[in-house]
Amino acid sequence: MKTNFLFLATLAIAFTSCSDDDSPATPMTTSEFKIVTSSNNSGKVTFSDLSVASPTVKSFTISSLDTDGIYYDSTTDEVILASRTNNKLEVYGGLQSAITNNLTSLSTKFSSASEFTNPRETAVYGDKVVVTQDQAASNGNTNKLLVYQKTATGLNLLNVYIVNFKNWGNLRKRNYFVCNCRFDW
Repeated sequence: MKTNFLFLATLAIAFTSCSDDDSPATPMTTSEFKIVTSSNNSGKVTFSDLSVASPTVKSFTISSLDTDGIYYDSTTDEVILASRTNNKLEVYGGLQSAITNNLTSLSTKFSSASEFTNPRETAVYGDKVVVTQDQAASNGNTNKLLVYQKTATGLNLLNVYIVNFKNWGNLRKRNYFVCNCRFDW
């Protein structure tokens, strides 16, 4: 009997194995649902974390009253937007720090030269920022797309494309920029 038990115990141990994966368990990822918005009449940028049970809105005053085309880069903690007040691309830094420290305004980190009027949207891909200019009397009724390169210290205009359709916006889908065009037929 002892022999059978010893044999079965040895057999059980021999067929028992553990995983050969000695790495720690895969950490759980938490989902985020945060939104950053701008306004065309308040001079504010707002932030909300919608993944928490009771979301709140935090507002920050910026140097432009009328803005459009906001983009937030979480890796650099920068907000990029098209200022309709100043006719420039503006970059604001330190959004997370402003939230943590209960600040009420964001400071302009840098901005482009004034190379457009009546901007509508921005789209960002890597270090490229595309601004959509919609036709208006102030710009000779010219629709264009302006492509900037963003560096650590500024924005440099790379290309300007005059187009024969009205631009209301653009977005980036994979490696393509897609225009939200308005046709008056």
